[in-house]
Amino acid sequence: MAEIDETLELRPTPEAIVVTLVPTSARIPTALTQGDRVFEPSYLMSFLMGLSEPVEDIPLLVRLSVPAGTPALFQEPALPGNPGTLLLARGIEWEVMRVVKLPSQTMVTARVIERRPQQLRD
Repeated sequence: MAEIDETLELRPTPEAIVVTLVPTSARIPTALTQGDRVFEPSYLMSFLMGLSEPVEDIPLLVRLSVPAGTPALFQEPALPGNPGTLLLARGIEWEVMRVVKLPSQTMVTARVIERRPQQLRD
């Protein structure tokens, strides 16, 4: 884990970005409301996709605003047309700004508010 932490620190996000979280790659509580806070002690796998890109067949997704300087590692998409992934540092806490319930999907907008990585034990 220490090596992963060091690698993520080498290439932090150069600017504020918006990433997408989905339940298959991140733990997302199902009953979120405005003001809720979610703490992820582990690494957070996210997807880089435009805000206008539709995400179909996923009943719950989070569009997360990530500030510049957040430790991260980008992985190119495996297939053309797929979004790239961004592994975010461990210990991220995010806050729900808005929840929109559509007939086939719940879309949450949120922002990173803090980073509290746990100390690694030897």
